[in-house]
Amino acid sequence: MAIYLVVSGELSSQNLAGEGNSNLSKKKNYCEGGINIYRLDHPIYSYYLQYYDEYKKLENNFFRGINFKYYFGKNAFRCNFDYYKEVVHVSYDESFKEGVSKTGILNVGYQRLLRKARFSPYVFTDLSYAYSEENGMRAGYIYLFNYIGYQNRTYHLKTSSFGISPGLGLRYNPVKSIVLGVETNILYSFSFQRDVKGDKKTYESRRLIANPVQATLGFIF
Repeated sequence: MAIYLVVSGELSSQNLAGEGNSNLSKKKNYCEGGINIYRLDHPIYSYYLQYYDEYKKLENNFFRGINFKYYFGKNAFRCNFDYYKEVVHVSYDESFKEGVSKTGILNVGYQRLLRKARFSPYVFTDLSYAYSEENGMRAGYIYLFNYIGYQNRTYHLKTSSFGISPGLGLRYNPVKSIVLGVETNILYSFSFQRDVKGDKKTYESRRLIANPVQATLGFIF
C-alpha cells in the first residue's frame, strides 16, 4: 500500500506540471481574444524610406493592439491589429524632420501548437498589411546659383506595406480562461511611400527585420 501511494503521488505531481493539468488539453475548438500588452520592434512603417538606414532603432510600445485566435485541435487561425500614433523628430545631414505619424497594421495567419499543455510552444506565419500617414515640417537643401541653403517645407507621407512574418511563440495557461503569450518573428516587407506635398515621387523599399518581443494577454471563450 505504501508503494502504491508513492507512485500515485508522483504521477499526480507530473500531471500538475505537464499536459494533464492543461486547461486546454480537453478542448478541441475554442476562441481566444486579447490585447497586445507590449512590443519591442522597429518603427518600419514611418519616416522617409530613402533615409531608413539612419532610423534603425528599437522602440518600446505598450497596449497598442488587439488579437483574436480560433483554435481547432493544435491548429489556429489568428489575426492581430495594432495602431500607433507618435510624435516624430528626426535629424539627418544637418536637416530635420518633425511631425505626427499614424499607423495601422493588420496581421492574419496560421499557428500550430507543438504541444497542448500549461506551457505550449508554437510556430506561426502571418501575412501583414500596414498603412501609415505622417504630417509635419521638414528642412531640406535648396540650390540657387551654386548657393546651398535650407528651406522649411510641409510634408505629408503616405505609406503602404505588405509583408510575411514567420515566428516562434510560447503560451502559458495559468488558470482556466487566461492565457499569457510571448513571441518573436522576422518580417520581410515590401513598401511604397509617396510625399503628396513634396516631390510626389513614389519610393519602394524591401526589408528583412527582426522583431524581438511581443507579449499578449488573452481570454478563452
